[in-house]
Amino acid sequence: MSPTGTLPSDVAIELAAVLALDACDQADVRGLVIKGIACQQQGLRSPRRVGDVDVLVPPGARGDVADVLRGRGWHARPEDSDVVAFPRHSITMYHEAWPCDIDVHDRFPGIEAEPTAAFEFLWARRSHFVAAGRRLVTVDRASHVVLLALHSLRTLDRRRHVDDLRQLVDLVERADDESGCGSVSVLRAATALGSLGTARPFLERTGAAVDVAEWPAASLEWRLRTLFPDGSRRRVVAVVLGVGPGRVRSLVGAVHADDDTLRKRDISVGSDPRSLRRLRAARLRGAVSDLCRLLGSVDRIRAVRHAHRYDDLRRRSLDAGRG
Repeated sequence: MSPTGTLPSDVAIELAAVLALDACDQADVRGLVIKGIACQQQGLRSPRRVGDVDVLVPPGARGDVADVLRGRGWHARPEDSDVVAFPRHSITMYHEAWPCDIDVHDRFPGIEAEPTAAFEFLWARRSHFVAAGRRLVTVDRASHVVLLALHSLRTLDRRRHVDDLRQLVDLVERADDESGCGSVSVLRAATALGSLGTARPFLERTGAAVDVAEWPAASLEWRLRTLFPDGSRRRVVAVVLGVGPGRVRSLVGAVHADDDTLRKRDISVGSDPRSLRRLRAARLRGAVSDLCRLLGSVDRIRAVRHAHRYDDLRRRSLDAGRG
């Protein structure tokens, strides 16, 4: 659904950051604004247009914050019902009068430490930035570097994310100890967040790798998510590798998708039977196309199955500048 409001994007983003943390306060939940304007103010990313506001809350609290936003006229965007191929980590809220979304996270992909312990680590090291004249809470610079690296590593098929990752490497390599985002500080944050395995392609380039005696393997969920970031191929690989429920049940669920799954890419489409039939036909056509592309993904499928192959593939992919 296209936004109908007239708020300028940069103004809306700052106000949405304030609104997100105010919703956390009303829900009696601690919240940390991450990425976006927060990391830009910390000097971790060059200024650019920001399309949404991300707020991280303790495990299990995202629904409480989303409920407060619903009471203020916001709505949850539809999600895919397949939680095996697409594990839930956030609720994306939109408002027809706002040109930006608010993503309420209670997990962050790539953070593999116990979720409560990870949040408490970030909260204990929280920092601040200013939006709409308000002093808001975010994570410290070293932790933010890890989050930004993980975000880029999720989709290295996008050239911008490869460039962002390389800029982060340069930033960490040039940083001194007093900056709060030198290699030692970043490695310490990655270790506490359980992100040594998931952030390895980034950490190996920062000079921090010499202090790692043994690299843990990235989880199967992370390997599947990052090597197959798009929908149909990830679902098929999950079925082939036997991830989640039985193969037949998974395939049936993929074909007979529910309404929310069908409408997640375009919520402006109606829910009438005719519209849903069109969406289902388009979904099947896309799946056939993805299956054809999957035939050339043998190395990636093997890398999902075997962690050591994954590390080698990601290292080579990043060196080549593609995912």
